[in-house]
Amino acid sequence: MISALIITKDAYERVLNLIKLLDPYVDEIVIIHSSSYNDLRIWGLRSEKIHSTCLYKGEFVEAYYKHGISCCSYNWILLLDDDEIPDHVLLKTLQNIDNTEACYYINRFEPTLKITPILRFFHKDAVNITGLIHRGIEPKEGYPVHRLDKWNYIIHKPTQSTSKCKRYARIEAEQYPQIIGHVAKKNKYLQYAYFFVSSIPRVLFAPNRKDLLIYLTYLWKELRKK
Repeated sequence: MISALIITKDAYERVLNLIKLLDPYVDEIVIIHSSSYNDLRIWGLRSEKIHSTCLYKGEFVEAYYKHGISCCSYNWILLLDDDEIPDHVLLKTLQNIDNTEACYYINRFEPTLKITPILRFFHKDAVNITGLIHRGIEPKEGYPVHRLDKWNYIIHKPTQSTSKCKRYARIEAEQYPQIIGHVAKKNKYLQYAYFFVSSIPRVLFAPNRKDLLIYLTYLWKELRKK
């Protein structure tokens, strides 16, 4: 049995479409949401499968994955952001996954047509929740990790905005001590060095380099403010 976990902020139309797509294939749909304008029309759509939790009013961070997973009734979880659309073939495949505790990387098609493997289907016991932005969920050591074939995929339709870039950059800058060690908390030069070194692979393997460079510009500005 599968729980679909959707993380969203101010995107009720996209979530409505996801609910309609997922409903025939999953046993439960858990929605962790935040709405700055308190538009709760989506949550009026009720069935035994749908559960929603308005968990936070402020920043959107991957730390809330932990709460979302705790709300799921079943061990197998399909995790989706509101801008990710799973293919029907993928959803049928997931219904036939065996009961071995494991993690599955799924191919995600980006707007640039690049394919990025991303951890989106897993057994509850097989993952660690880091709480770090862009590094929210990781496989536990010792558990099987698989990658589904190219016929099983998710389409990524991200929305890019200045406010979103600024918000995420601020969160990541605040998390630098957790990412590179608390010794970096008061050492700006160490933070700067990590920024430049870590940015190289991010840019090289980015699905959309233009958007990432805009984001990194805001991140650099946030680090300089600290």
